[in-house]
Amino acid sequence: MRDVDYFWYWRPERDFPPQPVTRPEEVRESERLNIACTQTGFPARQQQEIVTAWARLLPTLTNLRYLWMTSRVPQLLFEAACQVPCLEGLYIKWSGITDLKPITTAAGIRRFHLGPSARVKSIAPLGELRQLSWLGLELLSRIRHLDPISQLVGLEGLSLEGSMGTTWRVTTLAPLGTLKSLRYLSIANLRSDDRSLTPLFPLTRLAQFRHATWWSQSELDQIRCRNPGLAA
Repeated sequence: MRDVDYFWYWRPERDFPPQPVTRPEEVRESERLNIACTQTGFPARQQQEIVTAWARLLPTLTNLRYLWMTSRVPQLLFEAACQVPCLEGLYIKWSGITDLKPITTAAGIRRFHLGPSARVKSIAPLGELRQLSWLGLELLSRIRHLDPISQLVGLEGLSLEGSMGTTWRVTTLAPLGTLKSLRYLSIANLRSDDRSLTPLFPLTRLAQFRHATWWSQSELDQIRCRNPGLAA
């Protein structure tokens, strides 16, 4: 079994993602778009006008399939992104999002990454996205329970990570035991209160497993034994 890379692994030489744009008038007709329209240093009123203009434009981009948002994403911009008619993939570097419910309107989305978002209080809406094949969540510091993820049994790739400098702490990895289609799993800088990897023992198709060094070596050995295709 060949190694599996994270879907959103940056490959700019392949226009993945494309160069970022700040203003709607910079958009060229394409299936891929990278927006960096906040943290610009513009006066607050001008900044809000730019965000509002994007919120109006995004739902009209019928050719857009993959969208990156590489500056801080407010709730308004997130809601507009979820209305892109043919959206298949959404990458959010970090955000001020408070409510994930709008993502459930993106019926065609299959790949979603949400970076550090300290204001998100619930990931319950993600449990409705049964069509997802890839999901990445990074340092959702208020989220302690991963239960909604257990419903995403079609996932091929899952990343649940802390940031470079901050560990994400959850209660248990037990909800991940249902995800038997997983080929890629990353729990880098993630800790669980029960300190156990045994919930991952039902997974037998992994080709890539990224983790910290604090987990039990005997449990890591069990996972490797059950997944003979794992990269060395």
